[in-house]
Amino acid sequence: MNKVLKVCLWALTLTPLIVDKSVFAPYVSGESIFIRGVLVIVSILFIINFFYKKEFREGIVEKVKKIIRNPLFLSISVFIFITMVSAIFAVDKYGAFWGNLERAEGLVGLAFFFSFFVFSLLIFEKKDWLVFFKLILLVTCALVVKEFIQYSGGLMRPNSFVYNPTFLAGYLLFSIFSAIAVFQGLIPLETARAYSKDLSLMGWKYFSIITVILSIVGIFLTQTRGSILSLVVGFTSIFIYGAVKGKYVSYKKFNLRKISVIILCCIFAFGVFFVATHKSGFWQKVPGISRVAVISSEDATTNTRLLTAKLSLEAINPMNNSLKKTLIGWGPENFSLAYQKYLNPLQFKYENRWFDRAHNKLLDVLVMSGVLGLISYLTLWFFLFKSIFKSKEFSWINVGLLFISISFLIHLLFIFDHITTYIPFFAVLAFIVYVAIDNSIEEKTEINNQYNNKVKVIVGVFFSVLALFLSFVFMRNDIPGYIDMKEYLVFKKVNNGELMLSKADKIFTPFTVAQANIRNDFLVTYGSNTDTENASLTKLADIAFTKEEEFINKRPFDSRSLVYLANVYSGKGKDLKDQLLLEKGESYFKKVVALAPNRPDSNYGLALNLYYQMKFGESFVYFEKALNLDSIFFEKDMKRINGIYFSFIQYFYALKDKDNFIKATARLKANNYEGGAVLDQIIEFINKNNTWPVVNFK
Repeated sequence: MNKVLKVCLWALTLTPLIVDKSVFAPYVSGESIFIRGVLVIVSILFIINFFYKKEFREGIVEKVKKIIRNPLFLSISVFIFITMVSAIFAVDKYGAFWGNLERAEGLVGLAFFFSFFVFSLLIFEKKDWLVFFKLILLVTCALVVKEFIQYSGGLMRPNSFVYNPTFLAGYLLFSIFSAIAVFQGLIPLETARAYSKDLSLMGWKYFSIITVILSIVGIFLTQTRGSILSLVVGFTSIFIYGAVKGKYVSYKKFNLRKISVIILCCIFAFGVFFVATHKSGFWQKVPGISRVAVISSEDATTNTRLLTAKLSLEAINPMNNSLKKTLIGWGPENFSLAYQKYLNPLQFKYENRWFDRAHNKLLDVLVMSGVLGLISYLTLWFFLFKSIFKSKEFSWINVGLLFISISFLIHLLFIFDHITTYIPFFAVLAFIVYVAIDNSIEEKTEINNQYNNKVKVIVGVFFSVLALFLSFVFMRNDIPGYIDMKEYLVFKKVNNGELMLSKADKIFTPFTVAQANIRNDFLVTYGSNTDTENASLTKLADIAFTKEEEFINKRPFDSRSLVYLANVYSGKGKDLKDQLLLEKGESYFKKVVALAPNRPDSNYGLALNLYYQMKFGESFVYFEKALNLDSIFFEKDMKRINGIYFSFIQYFYALKDKDNFIKATARLKANNYEGGAVLDQIIEFINKNNTWPVVNFK
């Protein structure tokens, strides 16, 4: 059974290759169900093995005694605990606990990744870690081959099976670490000669070198600037390490210290040359470098990140919020709530999506888990680096660990963790703890040699609870949600209203994280139907609205669902000239605006809805707010804006509302309205004679 446990954990290296296009979030859902299914099996087999095999039980208990004293393990455990506390007090508790389909995180997701960390730490031995990292190299080859095919096919930023090129680049950083680990065979430097005489091991040694090259090329092909920077900084740290500790490391006539110093000089010279010539057209022809060369203060991505950073600090400022949010944050998966509340409308000029991450892991942790969460997370990294620098002798494993620690930390300053990188990241953490406890010296006392029944009970209870928890989540949320998604998309593809009607109740139960995607898609597909002659489609539309409203009653902070419902109600109300539908759309738009007061598009949507209801006075207020927040709507919808504001002109003229008449006139003139001069004459007449002339606006 121990072998089965290892095979299951090894299988998790296949995660980046899994894509399931039969469900929503195809590049995450398939990976998530695979990871969680495997870990549920591992947890059950582990607890069975623990209770029925004395040798296994005693070995686990002895390992646990060592592990719980390891500072890196303790810091990770503290971070998990603070995240748990943050989830309990989160604004959106459901999202904090269960996460969402697109990220597969939340407290539940973190629990699965932490369980992988613990199981791999307790089950793997040195040779098992070597197999794990070898499998990562094989997976890397598959990813890079797919990436090369995409690039040769004309895709400028290939993403392989991972969908997002940035996440692919992050994974390839771990590939480089795995290659270094396999290259050395996870053995001390003094036994390297014996390792080099084994032909099969020599094959892996050369294969690891090839994988490093492929990974570097792959990172550049993704053209991910943050990852390219992290790659450069990571390798620079390796050569600094080599320059400091490589004095007595030589191969034939080559000394590592001398080589490291030469390469560091070359890196510095290239950096100076690149900065001096980055505007040259030559760099635009080099994949990866082309995007690095155009970084400037005017860059849209740079400005978006800076505005998001400022927003994140405002979200945990005790002057803006309660001390609770400062200390333990808004809660896991609650970044979007802080984002929408403190959004700077300037960001809309560069990026109009709803962000659920700061694109900076440290800021994500700060907002979602507060100052205490950030301190515990940074403590994790502190002990990680301390473990690496603990050894005074040169070590290839430390070279690899130094590279991945520095490069991935830099990488996380420009992005966030993803399901593709969580497994290798926690594998590295587990491996570092494993090396530390494997090299530790256990005191040979009578107490240590005796079987500790108390520890046995605690360990047994802990893993029993963990197995029950993982199984509950998997059976209550993951499996039902996965099946509902597959069935819904199959029924939708058939495009048979009667069939969908007969299956409607089934696909909406039970309530899982997949329901957000199912109900939103169902609403957009059927809710906007205006064919009142088709009975089945009319019933489906009614169900769509009912189910979406039911969802919002359970998840009142889900802005995306609120926007979907507001837009569909508003659009359908306009098409059918149905006042009740328009009023419902208005109520939901106002909820969105209350959550995100500075979103220009939300205010614009509410303004349009009110205009459709001929509530011109209130509509004008929201139009002005939207256009003051961002004038992009002028450029995108200039003709309609002019028509709407001409209606406002007539409305305020009829009311003899001079102030708003002047405001509406100014807006039209700013939009190059050809009748602006006539409107100026009217205003001049009113000011001069204090009367309103008779004007025919037709």
